[in-house]
Amino acid sequence: MDGFKMDYLLADKGYDSDAIVAKVQAQGTQAVIPPRKNRKQPRAYDKALYKLRHLV
Repeated sequence: MDGFKMDYLLADKGYDSDAIVAKVQAQGTQAVIPPRKNRKQPRAYDKALYKLRHLV
């Protein structure tokens, strides 16, 4: 993630960690990562944009 300028980071549930999301947001990027089922407070994400992740 360092050295890249991006508007969004699209990733699967496996990348849903507070550390990754915090680093992405610190760079001014929006994390589009669905929350894991076991999260106590699920984070909102753009479902329509997430469905387009295969186009990258």
